[in-house]
Order: sequence, then structure tokens, then C-alpha cells
Amino acid sequence: MNRLLQSFGLALVDLFRPRMLAYVLLPVLGFLLLLGVASWLWWDEAHGSLLQWLSGVGWYAALQASLTQRMPLSWLGELLAAVLAVGLVMLVLSLAMLVLVVLASALLAPVVAGDVARRRFPALARRGEATWVRSVRWSLGSLGKALLMLLVSLPFWVIPGVHMLAPPLIWGWLNSRVMSFDALAEFASPDELQQLLRAQRKSLLGMGVV
Repeated sequence: MNRLLQSFGLALVDLFRPRMLAYVLLPVLGFLLLLGVASWLWWDEAHGSLLQWLSGVGWYAALQASLTQRMPLSWLGELLAAVLAVGLVMLVLSLAMLVLVVLASALLAPVVAGDVARRRFPALARRGEATWVRSVRWSLGSLGKALLMLLVSLPFWVIPGVHMLAPPLIWGWLNSRVMSFDALAEFASPDELQQLLRAQRKSLLGMGVV
């Protein structure tokens, strides 16, 4: 835990260097801008479409009719549509984030790792076999596993809170896997890399989620 906190502190210091801020924040800000524009353009349309679809679902119409006989629940359809719309947004956001993590890993992680190594660890040996093809293969394999985990988790999203908890955990797992590989691949031999990923699995997952 102490080493994890120490690493976090060093990373936090590095993060506020202008060059590192540009590396890290520009892609994220660009992604958030695109997400905001997409939400602004299509939220009302998506919400209306879901509300219209709900009105044609047999079980929902029967439930609404049964409940309306007991108390006025005209807001029920809008509430369910809003919940479904939020779930849909989380699903789209999850897919976009998974792709963003892979792109950031392929484009930024080696640059950031090289910059940190030059400043903090100039004597660090470069024993790795880092190649772009190897990195892409690793990232795509990890992305496939993350998408499978996302798919398996979908039925559990009906449980309140799961749709807010599962995606960040899956993003964090993918983040730790691809970022760790691209940060270490240039410096660690293949055997050392596998040993590090196994030995530091919990710490890397914690950093990935954060």
C-alpha cells in the first residue's frame, strides 16, 4: 500500500507538468465535448422514442393500467423511460470509454512512460520487446475480454446501482491491463512483464479504476 501511495503521489506531481497535462487531458476533454454535444442533440429524441416504445409493451401497459386504477401514476412512463435512457447512455458511454482506453494506451502510454523514464529513471535498462503490432494485439485482446464482461453484466443492470458500478470496474480492469502493458513493455523482458502483471495485479487494478 505504501508503494502504491508513493507511486500515486509521484504521478500526481508529474500530472501537473504542462506537457503531461496536455498528454492526459486533451483526449479526455475532446471525448467529453463529443459526448456533451451528442447528449444535447439526441437526448430528447432518445427519451421520446423510449417512451413511445414503452407505451406499446404489453406488460408495461397492463402494469400502468392496473396501477392507475389505484392512484394517478401518469409519471410512471416518463420515469421508466428516463431510467432506460440513462442505462442506454451508460452503455454507449461504456463502449466509447473502452475504445478510448485502448486508443489512449496505444498513443499516449509509451510517450508518457518514456518521458517519466528519462526524468526519473535515466539508468533504467530497456530490456523489452515493444512493438506496435504486439501492443495492438494485446490491446485488442483485452478490449474483447472487456466487451465480453460488459455483455455478461448487462442482465444485472436491472438491479439498482449495478449499471453505475459495473462499467467503471470494467473500464478500470481494461485501463490497468493495457496501460500497464504499454508502460512496461519497453523496459521489462517478456518474462518480467508477465511476472509484474501477476504480482501487482491488485495494485494495478486499483490504479486503473481510480
